[in-house]
Amino acid sequence: MMKYILLVVSIFLLCFNVMGHNPLTAKIELKATNERGAVLGIYLSQTGLHQALIKKYDEVDFESMAVHDYKELIVKYMKEHVELKADKQPLTIGEGGISLGNHQTDLKFFIDNYPGQTRSLDIHINAFEENDNHHTVFWWKRPDGKSKVILSKKANDFRAILTEGSGDSMYAIVETGNNVWYLIVGVFLFFAGILFVRFR
Repeated sequence: MMKYILLVVSIFLLCFNVMGHNPLTAKIELKATNERGAVLGIYLSQTGLHQALIKKYDEVDFESMAVHDYKELIVKYMKEHVELKADKQPLTIGEGGISLGNHQTDLKFFIDNYPGQTRSLDIHINAFEENDNHHTVFWWKRPDGKSKVILSKKANDFRAILTEGSGDSMYAIVETGNNVWYLIVGVFLFFAGILFVRFR
């Protein structure tokens, strides 16, 4: 009896793991300096990035595009899809650079108008919404603390607010959405498995 219950629980957890796994993940990090200013680091799967660009710019001939033009298109795409506000004031994504790789592409930009004493950070990053089930891990790193939030279409429509907590702690407030349907299906499967084992 116990091994059947363990089997049902394992299947239940596996369902959540399979639904939650997504190989197309991006990491974006806003790192504040001790003085005014910050650096925005963007770390991308080249496969996911290229798929998003093809879907977004379907009129572009990527086969004949020069590497320089391809890099410029990536920078343009990212600047158009990353919106950050520190204490409700829009941050300007300034000069930066790009390192194009076979498996991973990295970008770094300076944020010159990042205020020194920022209490909250509004985030809207809908880059890669062209790719189904894409999610972005966003880190906010400061001299006095750090926090992260996972952005996705289903969970929070690629929006969140990170707010300074007490002391060095930071916490995330996700604005909208949840995975209620996954929870309902999971609970249903769990109880169906128990009933199946009981009435065998």
